[in-house]
Amino acid sequence: MNIAIVTHVTPGISNGLSQYIRFLIKGLIEASTDHHFFIFVNKSFDSFLDIDHPNFTKIRVDIPHSPRILMRPIYFIWQNLFSGELFKKYNIDIIHFPNPVPLITSLGLPTVVTIHDTAELRGERHTKLHKQFRIWVNNNIANRAEAVLTVSQFSKSEICSLMNVKEEKIHVTELGITINNNIKILSHSKASTPYFLHVGGGSKNKNLDRVIEAFLQLNKSRVLNLKVVGRTEQFKRFSLDFEALKKEGIYFTGYLSENELIKTYKNAMALVYPSLYEGFGLPILEALSMGIPVITSNRASMPEVAGKAAIYVDPEDISSIKNGLNLVLNDNEIKNRLKKEGILRSKQFDWLSTARKTLRVYEKAGNN
Repeated sequence: MNIAIVTHVTPGISNGLSQYIRFLIKGLIEASTDHHFFIFVNKSFDSFLDIDHPNFTKIRVDIPHSPRILMRPIYFIWQNLFSGELFKKYNIDIIHFPNPVPLITSLGLPTVVTIHDTAELRGERHTKLHKQFRIWVNNNIANRAEAVLTVSQFSKSEICSLMNVKEEKIHVTELGITINNNIKILSHSKASTPYFLHVGGGSKNKNLDRVIEAFLQLNKSRVLNLKVVGRTEQFKRFSLDFEALKKEGIYFTGYLSENELIKTYKNAMALVYPSLYEGFGLPILEALSMGIPVITSNRASMPEVAGKAAIYVDPEDISSIKNGLNLVLNDNEIKNRLKKEGILRSKQFDWLSTARKTLRVYEKAGNN
Protein backbone atom coordinates (compact mmCIF):
# COMPACT_ATOMS: atom_id res chain seq x y z
CA MET A 1 0.00 0.00 0.00
CA ASN A 2 0.94 3.63 -0.46
CA ILE A 3 0.26 5.34 2.86
CA ALA A 4 0.14 9.12 3.35
CA ILE A 5 0.97 10.56 6.77
CA VAL A 6 -0.15 14.20 6.74
CA THR A 7 1.99 16.26 9.14
CA HIS A 8 2.34 19.72 7.64
CA VAL A 9 -0.04 21.36 10.09
CA THR A 10 2.46 20.32 12.78
CA PRO A 11 5.31 22.70 13.79
CA GLY A 12 8.87 21.38 13.86
CA ILE A 13 9.37 21.70 17.61
CA SER A 14 9.80 19.06 20.31
CA ASN A 15 6.26 19.00 21.63
CA GLY A 16 4.22 15.87 22.27
CA LEU A 17 2.53 15.74 18.87
CA SER A 18 5.73 16.32 16.89
CA GLN A 19 7.54 13.67 18.89
CA TYR A 20 4.68 11.21 18.36
CA ILE A 21 4.95 11.61 14.59
CA ARG A 22 8.74 11.48 14.52
CA PHE A 23 9.05 8.37 16.67
CA LEU A 24 6.10 6.60 15.03
CA ILE A 25 7.90 6.98 11.70
CA LYS A 26 11.15 5.67 13.23
CA GLY A 27 9.18 2.68 14.52
CA LEU A 28 7.62 2.10 11.10
CA ILE A 29 11.09 2.11 9.53
CA GLU A 30 12.30 -0.38 12.15
CA ALA A 31 9.27 -2.60 11.47
CA SER A 32 10.67 -3.23 7.95
CA THR A 33 7.34 -3.05 6.19
CA ASP A 34 6.96 -3.36 2.40
CA HIS A 35 4.46 -0.50 2.31
CA HIS A 36 5.55 2.84 0.89
CA PHE A 37 5.01 5.95 3.02
CA PHE A 38 4.59 9.50 1.77
CA ILE A 39 5.11 12.01 4.58
CA PHE A 40 3.51 15.37 3.81
CA VAL A 41 5.56 18.04 5.62
CA ASN A 42 5.94 21.81 5.86
CA LYS A 43 9.33 23.54 5.76
CA SER A 44 9.66 23.55 9.54
CA PHE A 45 8.77 19.90 10.02
CA ASP A 46 10.93 18.85 7.05
CA SER A 47 14.09 19.86 8.93
CA PHE A 48 12.76 18.38 12.18
CA LEU A 49 12.07 14.99 10.58
CA ASP A 50 15.22 13.13 9.53
CA ILE A 51 14.34 10.23 7.20
CA ASP A 52 16.72 8.17 5.03
CA HIS A 53 14.89 5.06 3.80
CA PRO A 54 13.81 4.03 0.29
CA ASN A 55 10.23 3.27 1.41
CA PHE A 56 9.75 6.72 2.98
CA THR A 57 9.38 9.86 0.87
CA LYS A 58 8.85 13.38 2.17
CA ILE A 59 6.50 15.65 0.19
CA ARG A 60 6.83 19.38 0.90
CA VAL A 61 3.62 21.41 1.16
CA ASP A 62 4.63 24.79 2.58
CA ILE A 63 1.70 26.14 4.52
CA PRO A 64 2.98 28.98 6.75
CA HIS A 65 2.62 28.61 10.51
CA SER A 66 2.85 32.32 11.17
CA PRO A 67 0.64 34.16 11.72
CA ARG A 68 -1.13 31.29 13.45
CA ILE A 69 -4.58 32.77 12.81
CA LEU A 70 -4.09 32.27 9.04
CA MET A 71 -2.46 28.86 9.13
CA ARG A 72 -5.56 26.78 9.90
CA PRO A 73 -7.84 28.44 7.29
CA ILE A 74 -5.16 27.98 4.61
CA TYR A 75 -4.65 24.38 5.64
CA PHE A 76 -8.43 23.80 5.68
CA ILE A 77 -8.68 25.05 2.09
CA TRP A 78 -5.71 22.95 0.95
CA GLN A 79 -6.95 19.77 2.56
CA ASN A 80 -10.53 20.02 1.36
CA LEU A 81 -9.96 21.46 -2.14
CA PHE A 82 -6.45 20.61 -3.35
CA SER A 83 -4.98 17.66 -1.41
CA GLY A 84 -6.88 15.10 -3.48
CA GLU A 85 -4.78 15.86 -6.57
CA LEU A 86 -1.55 15.17 -4.69
CA PHE A 87 -2.95 11.94 -3.25
CA LYS A 88 -3.86 10.85 -6.80
CA LYS A 89 -0.40 11.81 -8.07
CA TYR A 90 1.28 9.47 -5.58
CA ASN A 91 -1.37 6.73 -5.87
CA ILE A 92 -2.20 6.97 -2.17
CA ASP A 93 -4.30 4.08 -0.78
CA ILE A 94 -4.85 5.30 2.78
CA ILE A 95 -4.33 8.56 4.70
CA HIS A 96 -3.27 8.95 8.33
CA PHE A 97 -4.00 12.26 10.06
CA PRO A 98 -1.88 12.28 13.28
CA ASN A 99 -3.21 15.77 14.08
CA PRO A 100 -7.01 16.04 13.65
CA VAL A 101 -8.08 18.69 11.16
CA PRO A 102 -11.53 19.40 9.70
CA LEU A 103 -12.50 17.31 6.69
CA ILE A 104 -15.74 18.32 4.99
CA THR A 105 -15.24 16.63 1.63
CA SER A 106 -14.78 12.97 0.84
CA LEU A 107 -11.29 12.30 -0.45
CA GLY A 108 -12.42 8.93 -1.76
CA LEU A 109 -9.79 7.19 0.38
CA PRO A 110 -9.89 5.43 3.76
CA THR A 111 -8.58 7.57 6.59
CA VAL A 112 -7.04 6.86 10.00
CA VAL A 113 -6.91 9.61 12.62
CA THR A 114 -5.03 9.84 15.91
CA ILE A 115 -6.93 11.44 18.81
CA HIS A 116 -4.66 11.59 21.83
CA ASP A 117 -7.28 12.63 24.35
CA THR A 118 -10.60 14.41 24.83
CA ALA A 119 -9.30 17.31 26.92
CA GLU A 120 -11.30 19.70 24.72
CA LEU A 121 -14.54 18.09 25.82
CA ARG A 122 -13.46 18.17 29.46
CA GLY A 123 -12.55 21.86 29.27
CA GLU A 124 -9.03 21.24 30.56
CA ARG A 125 -6.98 22.92 27.85
CA HIS A 126 -8.47 25.67 25.69
CA THR A 127 -10.55 28.80 25.87
CA LYS A 128 -14.31 28.38 25.36
CA LEU A 129 -14.32 29.31 21.66
CA HIS A 130 -11.22 27.24 20.89
CA LYS A 131 -12.77 24.37 22.84
CA GLN A 132 -15.90 24.40 20.66
CA PHE A 133 -13.78 24.45 17.50
CA ARG A 134 -11.65 21.51 18.66
CA ILE A 135 -14.72 19.49 19.65
CA TRP A 136 -16.13 20.01 16.15
CA VAL A 137 -12.82 19.08 14.50
CA ASN A 138 -12.41 15.85 16.48
CA ASN A 139 -15.99 14.73 16.02
CA ASN A 140 -15.91 15.60 12.33
CA ILE A 141 -12.82 13.62 11.43
CA ALA A 142 -13.41 10.72 13.86
CA ASN A 143 -16.84 10.01 12.40
CA ARG A 144 -15.48 10.08 8.84
CA ALA A 145 -12.47 7.85 9.59
CA GLU A 146 -12.28 4.10 9.09
CA ALA A 147 -10.25 3.84 12.30
CA VAL A 148 -9.24 5.98 15.27
CA LEU A 149 -5.89 5.56 17.00
CA THR A 150 -5.38 6.67 20.58
CA VAL A 151 -2.64 6.33 23.16
CA SER A 152 -4.21 4.76 26.26
CA GLN A 153 -7.16 2.66 27.39
CA PHE A 154 -8.31 5.71 29.35
CA SER A 155 -8.48 7.83 26.18
CA LYS A 156 -10.28 5.02 24.36
CA SER A 157 -12.99 4.94 27.03
CA GLU A 158 -13.27 8.75 26.88
CA ILE A 159 -13.61 8.78 23.08
CA CYS A 160 -16.27 6.07 23.28
CA SER A 161 -18.35 7.80 25.94
CA LEU A 162 -17.90 11.47 25.02
CA MET A 163 -17.69 11.30 21.23
CA ASN A 164 -20.01 8.34 20.61
CA VAL A 165 -17.41 6.51 18.52
CA LYS A 166 -17.90 2.75 18.38
CA GLU A 167 -15.45 0.85 20.57
CA GLU A 168 -14.40 -1.51 17.77
CA LYS A 169 -13.32 1.47 15.68
CA ILE A 170 -10.80 2.68 18.30
CA HIS A 171 -7.34 1.10 18.60
CA VAL A 172 -4.88 1.74 21.44
CA THR A 173 -1.27 2.27 20.35
CA GLU A 174 0.65 3.23 23.48
CA LEU A 175 3.64 5.55 23.12
CA GLY A 176 7.32 4.90 23.73
CA ILE A 177 10.23 6.87 25.13
CA THR A 178 11.09 9.95 23.06
CA ILE A 179 14.52 10.77 24.48
CA ASN A 180 17.73 8.77 24.30
CA ASN A 181 18.60 8.37 27.96
CA ASN A 182 21.73 6.41 27.03
CA ILE A 183 23.38 9.59 25.76
CA LYS A 184 26.51 10.31 27.75
CA ILE A 185 26.08 13.65 29.46
CA LEU A 186 29.27 15.63 29.93
CA SER A 187 29.82 17.12 33.38
CA HIS A 188 26.94 15.15 34.89
CA SER A 189 27.56 16.53 38.35
CA LYS A 190 25.08 16.74 41.18
CA ALA A 191 23.07 19.93 41.39
CA SER A 192 24.34 22.30 44.05
CA THR A 193 20.76 22.71 45.33
CA PRO A 194 18.39 19.70 45.27
CA TYR A 195 15.38 20.29 43.03
CA PHE A 196 12.04 18.91 41.97
CA LEU A 197 11.21 18.93 38.27
CA HIS A 198 8.00 19.79 36.43
CA VAL A 199 7.94 19.10 32.65
CA GLY A 200 5.09 20.07 30.39
CA GLY A 201 4.51 23.79 30.40
CA GLY A 202 1.72 25.93 31.73
CA SER A 203 -1.47 24.83 29.97
CA LYS A 204 -4.42 24.52 32.35
CA ASN A 205 -4.42 20.73 32.57
CA LYS A 206 -0.77 20.68 33.75
CA ASN A 207 -1.90 22.03 37.15
CA LEU A 208 1.20 24.18 37.57
CA ASP A 209 -0.43 26.66 39.94
CA ARG A 210 -1.01 23.92 42.54
CA VAL A 211 2.48 22.51 42.00
CA ILE A 212 3.95 25.93 42.77
CA GLU A 213 1.76 26.40 45.86
CA ALA A 214 2.61 22.94 47.23
CA PHE A 215 6.32 23.62 46.67
CA LEU A 216 6.17 27.03 48.36
CA GLN A 217 4.49 25.49 51.41
CA LEU A 218 7.18 22.81 51.57
CA ASN A 219 10.15 25.07 50.90
CA LYS A 220 9.70 27.77 53.55
CA SER A 221 13.34 27.39 54.58
CA ARG A 222 14.38 27.84 50.91
CA VAL A 223 16.73 24.86 50.74
CA LEU A 224 15.17 23.36 47.60
CA ASN A 225 14.49 24.41 44.01
CA LEU A 226 11.69 23.71 41.55
CA LYS A 227 12.61 23.67 37.84
CA VAL A 228 9.78 24.12 35.33
CA VAL A 229 10.43 22.99 31.74
CA GLY A 230 8.11 23.96 28.88
CA ARG A 231 6.86 26.76 26.68
CA THR A 232 7.48 29.96 28.62
CA GLU A 233 4.69 31.90 26.89
CA GLN A 234 2.11 29.54 28.39
CA PHE A 235 3.02 30.74 31.88
CA LYS A 236 1.87 34.28 31.11
CA ARG A 237 -1.72 33.36 31.96
CA PHE A 238 -0.66 32.99 35.60
CA SER A 239 0.59 36.60 35.80
CA LEU A 240 3.65 35.27 37.57
CA ASP A 241 6.43 37.45 38.91
CA PHE A 242 9.35 35.37 37.62
CA GLU A 243 11.97 37.34 39.50
CA ALA A 244 10.10 36.98 42.78
CA LEU A 245 9.69 33.24 42.19
CA LYS A 246 13.44 32.89 41.57
CA LYS A 247 13.98 34.14 45.10
CA GLU A 248 11.70 31.29 46.24
CA GLY A 249 13.77 28.74 44.29
CA ILE A 250 11.44 28.39 41.28
CA TYR A 251 13.11 28.56 37.86
CA PHE A 252 11.50 28.49 34.39
CA THR A 253 13.85 27.02 31.78
CA GLY A 254 11.76 27.20 28.59
CA TYR A 255 12.36 24.41 26.07
CA LEU A 256 15.59 22.44 26.59
CA SER A 257 17.74 20.55 24.10
CA GLU A 258 17.63 16.78 24.45
CA ASN A 259 21.01 16.70 26.21
CA GLU A 260 19.97 19.47 28.61
CA LEU A 261 16.64 17.78 29.30
CA ILE A 262 18.29 14.45 30.08
CA LYS A 263 20.77 16.16 32.40
CA THR A 264 17.92 17.99 34.11
CA TYR A 265 15.98 14.75 34.60
CA LYS A 266 18.98 12.83 35.92
CA ASN A 267 19.85 15.47 38.52
CA ALA A 268 16.27 15.86 39.77
CA MET A 269 14.99 14.45 43.06
CA ALA A 270 11.67 13.64 41.39
CA LEU A 271 9.35 14.54 38.55
CA VAL A 272 6.26 16.36 39.84
CA TYR A 273 3.47 15.73 37.33
CA PRO A 274 0.05 15.96 39.02
CA SER A 275 -1.89 16.81 35.85
CA LEU A 276 -5.63 17.25 35.96
CA TYR A 277 -5.96 15.44 32.67
CA GLU A 278 -3.67 13.57 30.25
CA GLY A 279 -4.25 11.17 27.40
CA PHE A 280 -0.88 9.55 28.15
CA GLY A 281 1.83 11.61 29.89
CA LEU A 282 5.19 11.21 28.15
CA PRO A 283 7.25 12.95 30.89
CA ILE A 284 6.20 10.17 33.27
CA LEU A 285 7.68 7.57 30.96
CA GLU A 286 10.84 9.62 30.41
CA ALA A 287 11.44 9.95 34.17
CA LEU A 288 10.69 6.27 34.84
CA SER A 289 13.22 5.22 32.21
CA MET A 290 15.97 7.13 34.05
CA GLY A 291 15.08 5.85 37.50
CA ILE A 292 13.73 9.22 38.66
CA PRO A 293 10.89 9.02 41.23
CA VAL A 294 7.56 10.19 39.83
CA ILE A 295 4.83 12.06 41.73
CA THR A 296 1.69 12.06 39.60
CA SER A 297 -2.10 12.11 39.62
CA ASN A 298 -4.35 9.31 40.75
CA ARG A 299 -6.66 9.88 37.76
CA ALA A 300 -6.97 9.87 33.97
CA SER A 301 -4.17 8.01 32.13
CA MET A 302 -1.42 8.53 34.71
CA PRO A 303 -1.89 5.27 36.69
CA GLU A 304 -2.07 3.36 33.40
CA VAL A 305 1.36 4.67 32.39
CA ALA A 306 3.18 4.56 35.73
CA GLY A 307 1.65 1.38 37.17
CA LYS A 308 3.09 0.68 40.63
CA ALA A 309 6.17 2.81 39.94
CA ALA A 310 4.90 6.21 41.17
CA ILE A 311 3.62 8.14 44.16
CA TYR A 312 -0.01 9.07 43.49
CA VAL A 313 -1.63 12.27 44.71
CA ASP A 314 -4.96 14.04 44.39
CA PRO A 315 -4.15 16.77 41.82
CA GLU A 316 -6.80 19.12 43.21
CA ASP A 317 -5.51 18.88 46.78
CA ILE A 318 -2.40 20.99 47.45
CA SER A 319 -1.77 19.13 50.74
CA SER A 320 -1.77 15.82 48.86
CA ILE A 321 0.82 17.13 46.38
CA LYS A 322 2.91 18.48 49.26
CA ASN A 323 2.76 15.10 51.01
CA GLY A 324 4.05 13.46 47.82
CA LEU A 325 7.00 15.84 47.75
CA ASN A 326 7.66 15.08 51.42
CA LEU A 327 7.74 11.33 50.78
CA VAL A 328 10.51 11.74 48.21
CA LEU A 329 12.43 14.04 50.56
CA ASN A 330 12.27 11.83 53.62
CA ASP A 331 11.81 8.17 52.64
CA ASN A 332 14.88 6.62 50.99
CA GLU A 333 13.25 3.19 50.93
CA ILE A 334 10.41 4.49 48.73
CA LYS A 335 12.88 6.35 46.50
CA ASN A 336 14.98 3.23 45.94
CA ARG A 337 11.91 1.11 45.22
CA LEU A 338 10.55 3.64 42.73
CA LYS A 339 13.88 3.80 40.93
CA LYS A 340 13.97 0.03 40.33
CA GLU A 341 10.29 -0.31 39.51
CA GLY A 342 10.36 2.73 37.23
CA ILE A 343 13.12 1.35 35.00
CA LEU A 344 11.31 -1.99 34.72
CA ARG A 345 7.99 -0.30 33.99
CA SER A 346 9.44 1.89 31.23
CA LYS A 347 10.67 -1.19 29.34
CA GLN A 348 7.05 -2.18 28.69
CA PHE A 349 6.70 0.74 26.22
CA ASP A 350 8.51 0.94 22.89
CA TRP A 351 7.94 2.52 19.48
CA LEU A 352 8.40 -0.69 17.50
CA SER A 353 5.36 -2.11 19.27
CA THR A 354 3.48 1.16 18.59
CA ALA A 355 4.41 0.97 14.91
CA ARG A 356 3.39 -2.67 14.51
CA LYS A 357 -0.02 -2.00 16.08
CA THR A 358 -0.43 1.04 13.82
CA LEU A 359 0.48 -1.00 10.73
CA ARG A 360 -2.22 -3.54 11.54
CA VAL A 361 -4.75 -0.71 11.69
CA TYR A 362 -3.56 0.69 8.34
CA GLU A 363 -3.84 -2.74 6.71
CA LYS A 364 -7.31 -3.42 8.12
CA ALA A 365 -8.61 0.04 7.14
CA GLY A 366 -7.09 -0.23 3.66
CA ASN A 367 -8.71 -3.59 3.02
CA ASN A 368 -12.22 -2.54 4.06
